[in-house]
Amino acid sequence: MRNLANHTSGTNQPYADVATGGGFIFTSGQIPTSADGTTPEDFGEQVRQTLENLEQTLKLAGADLNDLLKVTVYLDSMEDFDEYNRIYIDKLRDPGFPARTTVEVSRFRGTKRIELEAVALASGAKG
Repeated sequence: MRNLANHTSGTNQPYADVATGGGFIFTSGQIPTSADGTTPEDFGEQVRQTLENLEQTLKLAGADLNDLLKVTVYLDSMEDFDEYNRIYIDKLRDPGFPARTTVEVSRFRGTKRIELEAVALASGAKG
């Protein structure tokens, strides 16, 4: 059985923010847009906002960063990798690092420079 959760922003989008099924949680792409619809200009702040959005999305499914299994990160430039990686390490050091893939993409809509999606273990599937 699958469960889908609407967007925390309340916007009507043609995809779920998070889906669960088979003991797993799958997030849609998390972007650096805050609840008020703004996107920080600073890349480091974009990374922090994106990770905060991931954390909030996991909460919709009853999970947290400790439940992450895999993260896929899209950057608009690999030149930003070191800064992104420092912030990522600081945020995920305590729960431990999940598997991760990071790739460069040609561009995002607007001023966004990062997007990530994740797979996590659903509550009740932990063992």
